[in-house]
Amino acid sequence: MVHGPCGALNPLSPCMADGKCTKRYLRPLVAETVTGNDGYPVYRRRSKEDNGRTIKVKVQNQEIEIGNEFIVPYCPLLSRIFETHANVESCHSAKSIKYLCKYVTKCSVMTVFGIASENANDEISNFQNGQIPCQLLGLLENDSHWDLTLADSVVSSNAYQIRTLFAIIITTCFPSQPIQLWNKYKDDICEDILHRLRIQTNNPDIQITDEIYNEGLILIEDQCLTIANKLLIEVGMIAPNRSMHDAFNQELNRELQYNVDTLQEFVRNNVPLLNEQQKQVYETLMQAVDNNTGGLFFLDAPGGTGKTFVISLILATIRSRCDIALALASSGIAATLLDGGRTANSALKLPLNSNTIDTPTCNISRSNAMGKLLMQCKLIVWDECTMAHKKSLEALNFTLKDLRRNNNLFGGFTILLVGDFRQTLPVIPRGTPADELNACLKASPLWNNVKTLSLTTNMRVQLQNDQSAAQFSKQLLAVGNGKVPVDATSGLITLTNDFCRFVDSQLALIENGFPKH
Repeated sequence: MVHGPCGALNPLSPCMADGKCTKRYLRPLVAETVTGNDGYPVYRRRSKEDNGRTIKVKVQNQEIEIGNEFIVPYCPLLSRIFETHANVESCHSAKSIKYLCKYVTKCSVMTVFGIASENANDEISNFQNGQIPCQLLGLLENDSHWDLTLADSVVSSNAYQIRTLFAIIITTCFPSQPIQLWNKYKDDICEDILHRLRIQTNNPDIQITDEIYNEGLILIEDQCLTIANKLLIEVGMIAPNRSMHDAFNQELNRELQYNVDTLQEFVRNNVPLLNEQQKQVYETLMQAVDNNTGGLFFLDAPGGTGKTFVISLILATIRSRCDIALALASSGIAATLLDGGRTANSALKLPLNSNTIDTPTCNISRSNAMGKLLMQCKLIVWDECTMAHKKSLEALNFTLKDLRRNNNLFGGFTILLVGDFRQTLPVIPRGTPADELNACLKASPLWNNVKTLSLTTNMRVQLQNDQSAAQFSKQLLAVGNGKVPVDATSGLITLTNDFCRFVDSQLALIENGFPKH
């Protein structure tokens, strides 16, 4: 069945309201079926250029050509069974079936009620009462473990060590009642602050005050920012009373704490070690930073080509000048390989549901600490960017434009993306291969502005002169580049016998994976 046509072809169509179609036509033309932001599928609708069919119909005495964008989804089987047209949608999320289920999952109208007899079994009370003996027996997870940990620390540790332990617990162990732990141990946590104040004022009778507690909270928050880049309020704690300037100073100090002499020596010693490709990447990025021309760069670097060495050298060069360069990564493991590295989600405060937002932005403003830091930053390096959703990069683009009040790409900022599309792509829960490809950075309009740089020389092979490693590297690249034949039925590839070693025991596997020599 053909909808309409409506829109510009027929503004007087009954489905039109305020110049828009109430049935959401025209539908987008896409090459593959993907999951839309609202949970509904965006069906494959081929354009005329992609061998899609078109028909000619008369509208208001004019013959017009329409294509798949006006076709209503249908199921031939259901149409034949019910002898009528049945509008069919693929339902695979709660959002897409709310109407069919009479909105029982809609938060504003959900309720629980029941008519109970006098001797009815109250399951809720039983559940709550049943928790008490389980907690006493240690069968349920609660904060008692962290309580005992802090109690032991109070006996044997100084106040600084207790603060550090408390910061680690609330940022990485996620206690359910962190404020209760704070209230119980805040005197011990702030003991050194009180001691210092007594010495400064030469008054041993000074007692602990709210101001001392507040200073203790500030010191804990500083440690939380270092450990997980989180404020106390983000981990369920009380927010300390300090101005935004203090928070900015903490972010600024974090990025300016590097030893300039050490960095300058690192740069002097390692720039001569760059090969031709690495040197070209280094000079291209430094030229963009020095000339303040901005731009979006992508460094395509398979494993072993020295990408970490190059970007570490770029970061060190900028920081050795007392300028700011942010090192970000899509995963925590990758972030640990970079000096001062942190995850992009944490540093940029990316929205968790960015993939469902048409115009996503980072939770950063001109007035907060990270916003002020970004306005002074010279370069952002984003490692393992190929794992990131395209909306994450778009969120950074919108945010930098707003912060710098500059409508150029990324606000005229220099961005270096680093990764390898042959490796892990964005993970889409319950997604199809088409959904994963649609989420890739290459599917973003921003990718048209990318300047690609490449590293192809495998340094591990070159330095060790290992021919077997060279052969293995070529085989891996062949798999990643799609040059290995794929079985049309199963979608699997067949690896040659020399691609890997076969072992018959766990010990042999360990010895081959971690050889002694």
